[in-house]
Order: sequence, then C-alpha cells, then structure tokens
Amino acid sequence: MGKNAASPKKLGANAAAAKPKRQTQAERREATQTMVLESACRIFGEKGFADTSLKDIAEDLGLTITPIYHYFGNKQALFLAVTEAMELEFTQQIEEFSFSSEKIDLIEIWDMLIEMTQRPNFVRIVLRDAPIILGRERWEDTSVVQAVSRIFQDQLSLLYESGSLTKPLSENDVVLLQRMLIGCFSEAALMLVANPDYDSRPLMLRVLALFGGVESQ
Repeated sequence: MGKNAASPKKLGANAAAAKPKRQTQAERREATQTMVLESACRIFGEKGFADTSLKDIAEDLGLTITPIYHYFGNKQALFLAVTEAMELEFTQQIEEFSFSSEKIDLIEIWDMLIEMTQRPNFVRIVLRDAPIILGRERWEDTSVVQAVSRIFQDQLSLLYESGSLTKPLSENDVVLLQRMLIGCFSEAALMLVANPDYDSRPLMLRVLALFGGVESQ
C-alpha cells in the first residue's frame, strides 16, 4: 500500500463520519409539525379559514391528512396553533423593543404594527378570522394583548413620574383605556391593509402626543 493511501479502517471511519445523522422520532415529529404549521399559515392566510381544508394543507405538503389529525386534532385546533404562533412572533417583537428601550416610544410601537400589516397572513388570520372562529373573548388573554398591556402600564408609570398625569386612574379606567387603544390599533390595522398607500404616521404622531408617548412634530 502506498505511503499516502488511506487504510480500509480509516476509510470506513471517514464514511461513518460523513453519513448523515439519523433523526430521532421526536425530531421527525417536530419537523413534521413545523412543516404543517408553515403550510397552514400560508394557506389560511391566502384562502381564509372557511375556504381552507385539511386536505389542502396535506396536498401542499405531499402528506395524507392522518399526521395532521394526529398532531393537531382538527382544523380549528390547527388554526388555533397557527394563530398562537403568529401572535407569539408579534409579542416577541414587542418585548424585544420594550426591553431594549428605557423610554417607551409609542410611535415605534405603531411602526411595528404597520410592519405587521404588511404581512397579509397576520391580518387575515389574527385580526379577521381568529375573532370569529376562536371567539372575541379569547383576544384579551392573548400574548399580544398582555404584552401591550404591560407597555401601557409602564407608560402610565412614566406619566405619573413626569407629572403629566396627576390624578390617579381607577382600575376600571385603566382597563377601559387599554381596551380602547388595542381596539383602535386593531381596527386601524385592518383599514391600513385596505389602504396601503395611506401614510398614517403624521396623524398618529399627533394622537400619541396626547398620551405623552411622543414629541409633537
């Protein structure tokens, strides 16, 4: 055997090292669930809940309906999983912003909302279909509303500290204001999707200035 030739034993070791690692059952299950969620997000976003079937999603993935039923139960349960995944993505954006900023800038929160309206799947699924399919009462307990509520509470604290808000608000006052703001943001998002060329920022700067969250420009 030549000086530079590899021994059969070494070749065998190299071949074993090059062989792709076999996925565990848990990894295969997770990969399938992720694929189903991604496909369902796209198809629910394009067609809406009513016009989407589990067969549509299965055919998109080249699967049978069986694994979708196995992992998610039924169409509504899959839609809930898709909705929660999209809400969590938005929540993480909100929390990353709030953790990285000492002073809360409400116009930046608004800009994040605008960015989310550029994703038709988010608007169709989270703002249009989810309240109808999953119930409006669920919205108050979502991660998005909880994150926005925390920012609202922080903003109130800043207003008290700065003296901009001297008379304490009652618990019901706070809840009412939160619901009004979140409801306005949701309705505004739907309007902006229907009017993509409309620049809402100048008006929002004026409105948010009333809450002490931005400088008047």
